Amino acid sequence: MLQHSFNVLATLIYVEKWLTWADARAHCQGLGRDLVSIHSQQDQDQVGALIDSNGGSDTRHWIGLTDQATERTFVWADGTSGSFENWYPGEPGAGEARDCVFLHKTGLLYRWFDYPCTYHARFLCSV
Repeated sequence: MLQHSFNVLATLIYVEKWLTWADARAHCQGLGRDLVSIHSQQDQDQVGALIDSNGGSDTRHWIGLTDQATERTFVWADGTSGSFENWYPGEPGAGEARDCVFLHKTGLLYRWFDYPCTYHARFLCSV
C-alpha cells in the first residue's frame, strides 16, 4: 500500500464541475491524479480551507473514499491507507446504495457523509 507523504494543499486541484463520483474520479485520472485522500486532521483542515477559498463551503465535495467493493469497508480509491476518520455523527449510514463519500460543512466543520455515487457534487483531485 502507498503511504501518505505529501502536503495535500500543495497538490490539490479544486474542480467546480458537478459530477457523479465515478465521473469525478475519471476527470481526476484524466489529469494524472485521483480524488483526494484525507489522512489527518491537518489534511482535513487544508482541504476545508481550499473549499472555503473557492466559495464552495455550502456544497458537497467528493473525496476518494468508497465502500463499493465491500459494504462497510471504506478504502481510498488511490490505494493509500490510514486510520483517520471524520464522519458526521450517525455516519456512515446503512445501505448498499450509499457507497461514496463527500465532505459537507456542518456548522464550522467539514465532516464526511456516505451517499449514493450517482449524486452530482464538486470535487478535489490530488497527486
